[in-house]
Amino acid sequence: MKIVNNFKIIVILIFFIFFIINSDTFAQIEPYKKFDPKKKDWELYVTFTTSGGGLGGKVKWGDRKNVQRFFSFEVGGVRGENEFTTMVWDPYYGYYPYKINQTRYMVLLPFYFGFQKRLFEEAIEENFRPFLDFELGPVIGMRFPVGHGLFGNIKRGRTGITLGGFLGAGIEFGDISKSAYIFSLGYRISYFFKKLVNDANDNEQDFSAFVIRLGMLTQF
Repeated sequence: MKIVNNFKIIVILIFFIFFIINSDTFAQIEPYKKFDPKKKDWELYVTFTTSGGGLGGKVKWGDRKNVQRFFSFEVGGVRGENEFTTMVWDPYYGYYPYKINQTRYMVLLPFYFGFQKRLFEEAIEENFRPFLDFELGPVIGMRFPVGHGLFGNIKRGRTGITLGGFLGAGIEFGDISKSAYIFSLGYRISYFFKKLVNDANDNEQDFSAFVIRLGMLTQF
């Protein structure tokens, strides 16, 4: 099923690149110089990994031509190692997604403080801005069983906390005074030193993964 997940990620990337190329992002004649240094940058993004996805946001401040600081927050789900989704047929409802080998629900809530370093500022036009990301902070893991109903699953849930991080690289496109686009690749570190469940048959502690982020950026 990892092949299927990777195929989905490739399709998403192709769609995003097509959208960027066909937008007015590259139609700017003037280099990007319209950002207001007194305003903060606000970013909203979606994440994709081979084990799940999520939604996140950042608020950034500082020197956009050198180093910016930011706070970020994400909500993401993590599939089990042997879990996958297939389509099944029901005579009343038609086709609908059904999870195979699902033994739990897993949610990660990273709260990061980070730095974004602008690259090649003198060599590349301002409407094409590569950068490096370094993020570090607490990660809350929430694990819930299945098969007990919504409130039963929540009641039996377990929570843990660890120190996590993210290291990646990406590119901004467009005029931030209106809206810009973000594409980045990186690696998320989410290792829990103590298991979230007291089960000798359950060895899940490492939820680290390669991550793709697609987002939009503006100023307020």
